[in-house]
Amino acid sequence: LKLSGTDIGREGGEAMVEALSVNKSLQVLDMSRNELDDHVITKLARSLKQNKTLRQLSLRSNSFSAIGAICLSFALYDSANLQTVLECNHTLQYLDIGSNRLSRDCIKRTQKALRWNNLSNTENEVIRKKVPFFLLESECNCLCFIDHFKDKTIALDNTTVQHLLPNILWSVNNSTTVLYYMLKNLAVDSIIANSCPGVMPSVV
Repeated sequence: LKLSGTDIGREGGEAMVEALSVNKSLQVLDMSRNELDDHVITKLARSLKQNKTLRQLSLRSNSFSAIGAICLSFALYDSANLQTVLECNHTLQYLDIGSNRLSRDCIKRTQKALRWNNLSNTENEVIRKKVPFFLLESECNCLCFIDHFKDKTIALDNTTVQHLLPNILWSVNNSTTVLYYMLKNLAVDSIIANSCPGVMPSVV
């Protein structure tokens, strides 16, 4: 869908962004040269987390700043916790944000967040790349996945969790470094349990 230079403005941009969050077929979207500001781009970033089909997006020559670019980066990879990693967009592979009010470093940061999506053509395989990186980056206890969800009350029978859990487990099983941290934490928990019987191990 090519909307380049159509002067859709903020109202048209918001309408397009809202539609994108529920669209299940659009793969290429060109919204360049439309004076889209941070307000629209911030909403676009939220919609990208809901979209699972868009592959190419051009936002070139608009009017957004680093604020909008940062929101786009977090839509692609947010390492705040495991839940935010899983809720990111895993399908967008091309993003053009050139010729906006952005520094070269800001553009590089956004492209760096996008790099994971370019490692594979399927959502599941991209998740399998992102999860080990997050686990290693945070040096977390790999068995305590629930501790890395923002919402601690999330139910394991939740449809989203059921869909993603196999990919999480696959990621752990296929990364020797992650397994090293897992075994290390198991050993630490064992020592704590033996030394302090009243303390519950962290492994669940």
